Amino acid sequence: MIILVLCSIAFVSAKEHPIPIINAVRADEEITVDGYLSESVWQGQGYSALVQKEPVEGAMPTEETSVWIAYSEQGIFVAAKCYYSDSSSCTGGIARRDEMVQSDWFWFWIDPNKSGHSAFGFVVNPDGSIIDRKLYQDIYFDDSWDGVWEAAAKKHKDYWAVEIFIPFTQLRFSKKDEYVMGVNFERYILCKA
Repeated sequence: MIILVLCSIAFVSAKEHPIPIINAVRADEEITVDGYLSESVWQGQGYSALVQKEPVEGAMPTEETSVWIAYSEQGIFVAAKCYYSDSSSCTGGIARRDEMVQSDWFWFWIDPNKSGHSAFGFVVNPDGSIIDRKLYQDIYFDDSWDGVWEAAAKKHKDYWAVEIFIPFTQLRFSKKDEYVMGVNFERYILCKA
């Protein structure tokens, strides 16, 4: 199985910022979803060519974020390091599932069929609170969907890290030899909102 993902940059012109292709890495070792990112699959250089949406659309981010995607026979793994120039500005908050609190957040959207009109969203904050939702017809959200997935976050000295595991059973798509999926990464930094 080969998984390729197209990293879309939401709301930013494809002419100014071409949509990159990221090859998901096959996880040959067991990944423990704990927020430490200690597995070898996360040790290479992550994808970090993200751009701002707000406050200056298309500008370089004020804080670096590196992301990785891996897969196993069971599902997709996502990891991110959300760096801070001032780690005291990292804001978390423990909340009930699907409750949006004033916090920093990391969003991972996946469109398993690359339709461009629907996606599954997986959201984690620095304290491990989670949100999941479905996007359909490109503008409507279904917040009642509660997928079965794992996530963990951990605050480190200069960054906070997140790991996510999404079983393939949660993503509806047809069996193929090679998969091309659309993804989008978002990072919300509360102190800069």
